[in-house]
Amino acid sequence: QAHVYTHIASFSHFHNSDPAMAECSENRPRKDFLDWLNTGMNAIQMSVGLITVLGAGASVRSMAMRQKWYPEARCVVPLWQQLQSVGGDLKRPTVHFSLNPYKELVPDKSLILQGRNKEGKTSLLRTSIPFYRWWSFGGYYGIYLDGAQGKGVNSFEKWQTTQMFGSTVNGGSEIGKALKQYRDQQRIRCWLHDYLGLTHPKPAIVIVDQFEELLKRFPEALDWANTLTNLHVRDNLARVVFVVNSNAGAKTLLNLNQGVRFKHLIMTPVTSAEAAACGVEKTWFEKCKQNIGLYKQARMTVEFEKLDTFVEQTLTDWSDDFHLPFPLKYDRSWRRLPEAKVTEMFLKELRKTLERGTALHNEERVDEGMRVAEHIFAGTSLPDLLDTPQLVFQKRFESRGAPRDLAEQLAKSTRRILGNPAPEVPPNGGK
Repeated sequence: QAHVYTHIASFSHFHNSDPAMAECSENRPRKDFLDWLNTGMNAIQMSVGLITVLGAGASVRSMAMRQKWYPEARCVVPLWQQLQSVGGDLKRPTVHFSLNPYKELVPDKSLILQGRNKEGKTSLLRTSIPFYRWWSFGGYYGIYLDGAQGKGVNSFEKWQTTQMFGSTVNGGSEIGKALKQYRDQQRIRCWLHDYLGLTHPKPAIVIVDQFEELLKRFPEALDWANTLTNLHVRDNLARVVFVVNSNAGAKTLLNLNQGVRFKHLIMTPVTSAEAAACGVEKTWFEKCKQNIGLYKQARMTVEFEKLDTFVEQTLTDWSDDFHLPFPLKYDRSWRRLPEAKVTEMFLKELRKTLERGTALHNEERVDEGMRVAEHIFAGTSLPDLLDTPQLVFQKRFESRGAPRDLAEQLAKSTRRILGNPAPEVPPNGGK
């Protein structure tokens, strides 16, 4: 019995004298589990890495095949990626708008997004794309075209090609062909649509930013815009967004086919209280006409005492540089006038415009301008009157002896009058 107690005590002493071994013995199942889990995670990581490499290779091969089969569609890429590269990092402070342009896109109408200069139209188009639309199968794919880049080329065709493909050497295609090939490369969606009617191919989103600057540089871009709208409304190949700064830019588009194919969305300025919640100094923001871009420029440029003058001069410069002075497309109301009355009523409006203008604010110059105009428009048909470009009118006035400045003023006034609604016909024909 004593021997047994001695053995038990000896074992107890050995067990208590090596606590590290006791702890190791107790934690052994946990350690084995962690080792097993770590091994499993390593295996999973290796598998994911292998799948990623193989998937990337397959993706590259798939992309290469798509570019080979559909070369013109290579300019249709994730829209967020394009807007990210255009805008760069957003500079604080930033304000938030409640509207989302992409939610306004519908099959039967192109979108006109109107907002003041530097108000954040491009930033809005970028930040309105949710993260799950950045990439992958549900992403927004499209083409971003910057009208401001028209200043760097000498023809509208070169602007379009360089915007889509980066260089004129790699171009050689119109936007319609690119959109058609983008739809064709969605073979599964096309098959499901053609044979089962289950889904539609995704239309590309085409954003034409700074459209007014493009029109000022290349007036022929208006006919291209009409064709692009057809690709949206009639052919369902795209969802088109035109970005403009002024009412004249928006009305130029709305005058196309009476504007029935357009949805007009105007950015409402952010209130001072909303801007203050985003870290904007309220007094400065109000003096900057609630324009966040103008606010940021003013804070870096001028002192508060000179702010009013700075704002007035800057807004005037922006209007001259980035706004159309009048709609370039005639208002449809002129076509609804009795044809026998169109020339008569137009000449009356022209005289009123010349008398109000500062450049010709003397009776002799007004009479001289009207004599030239009456001679030109006496034998002009209605389609010729409505569709003739400003520069062609100016050359006609000069050919009839009008000085250059007078001819330019007459041509501008003519297009300005025709771009706005026609006056109402007086009762009984004015008799």
